[in-house]
Amino acid sequence: MKELRRLALHIVLLVVAATAAFVKSRPEDASDRPLAPGEVELWSGSSDRVEKVIYEGKTKVVTLERQSDAAGVWFKGHVEPAPEQPEAPGAGGGDAGAPPKPPPPVEPATFVSVEVAEKIGDAVASLRAKRAIGEVGDDRAKAFGLDAPDGTLVVEVGGKRHELVVGAAAPGSGDRYVRYKKDNLVYVIDASIIRDLEGGAGRLSERQQHEFKMADVQKASVASDDGKRDVIRSGTEGRRFWADPSAPEVNVETIGNWLTKVDRLRPIKFVDALPEGASKVVRIDYADDKGALGYLELYRHSGDQVEYYVTSEQLRLPATVAKTVAEQVQDDLASVLGGEAPSSEGSADAEGSAKPEGPPPGGDPHGGALPPIPGHGAPSPHEGPAPGGH
Repeated sequence: MKELRRLALHIVLLVVAATAAFVKSRPEDASDRPLAPGEVELWSGSSDRVEKVIYEGKTKVVTLERQSDAAGVWFKGHVEPAPEQPEAPGAGGGDAGAPPKPPPPVEPATFVSVEVAEKIGDAVASLRAKRAIGEVGDDRAKAFGLDAPDGTLVVEVGGKRHELVVGAAAPGSGDRYVRYKKDNLVYVIDASIIRDLEGGAGRLSERQQHEFKMADVQKASVASDDGKRDVIRSGTEGRRFWADPSAPEVNVETIGNWLTKVDRLRPIKFVDALPEGASKVVRIDYADDKGALGYLELYRHSGDQVEYYVTSEQLRLPATVAKTVAEQVQDDLASVLGGEAPSSEGSADAEGSAKPEGPPPGGDPHGGALPPIPGHGAPSPHEGPAPGGH
């Protein structure tokens, strides 16, 4: 009996070891996983070699071009109106009624895409169709939406160009029929790729100021033409607050509330460069206990109307922001840089009981000036056209 138990134990341990070895040896890249039943790989490649993605739809052309800098990989996007296309047979006339209302005109736009473009790049680097339909003749093209395609998807990866004609949605699943021009066969692919690209700048544009979380920030340096101030995250677990390095036990709500407003400066519309005459309002450098995390700069431009712009290590290009929020950040800057002596009353209030606009939770306090940010130190990348920068 004991020998049987020992044998059973050895078998169990062998199975566990084999399973662990299998899991450990599995490739991290999803493109290296075995094909699921019915899946077909149209082409193979790696996401770090995706150079360009182009989607030409009925109303607009969307392009994503790979870029890289000290902060990592990102994609510069462009949206342009699509070339005029011939009207489909029987469309917009006859006795059926008035022609359909034309779509609104497409405005050319430039934008930065990081998170969404990375997802698209991962998906198209090694494109896998969910299933193959096979050859589809002209007599059946209409059933797949290929008689009047919705668009064309072009992917350039590893120096090779791949082109798909995009047809209708597959019934019941929302996936899309496509015809691969290389073999002229029809396949079904995940619709999310086309859906993201059809969304244009509104869907693809980066909306986050930073890749890191504000809760990870341990210290910040605020600088403008009127002065500079370093602040630290202090308090205990669950009761974090912003403080002056000279009095780390005192919660300075003015700083916390102001930094929360800065965090609400979300990009709206990207531009290739700051307008001439734009002036820097403030720069904030963020760091944790290991070093620099990133930065944010706010600019003001007075033209026909006042506009505000932000840029950061994540956003790369300048982008407009909500004027009301930017004005609050600018108006309250003096009180932040003033460095008023902390009152003993403030020390009793921490983030656990702060006002709704209080700062987010963070880590342990660390004082001292911030180190320069690699690739983003002074002078700033936009300081040429923007006088008065630091």
